[in-house]
Amino acid sequence: MIDLGLTFRNMKSSSRLPSLMKSKLERLEKLGLGPMLGHAVFTRDKRMCLVEITISSKGHHYLASARCEDFIQAVECVAEKLTRQVRDSKAVATHRRRQALPLAAHLARQRATPSFGLAPLFTDA
Repeated sequence: MIDLGLTFRNMKSSSRLPSLMKSKLERLEKLGLGPMLGHAVFTRDKRMCLVEITISSKGHHYLASARCEDFIQAVECVAEKLTRQVRDSKAVATHRRRQALPLAAHLARQRATPSFGLAPLFTDA
């Protein structure tokens, strides 16, 4: 579930852009973010369209912006950037957990075997 606030600058609000943005951000829910709080800003310059979005979920903050000639292209680009950021942060967290596992297993083995000297770090068992 995403709670998305919208701001329109130098343009009138439309019903098409918020629905497009929410449909694109539903992909992030599939990545396991859970409830999200977000704010999107749509800005029109003379020839360019700018979309900026900030999303917060479970203590993580993600920010993306895109400047294109069309709002639809900008929304798609922002959604791709946010998806990449979420995937990268999940990969980093998974890597940290996997790296911590051998150390935790070693410490558990060290506590289980009473020894008065230094135990070897890695044993072939």
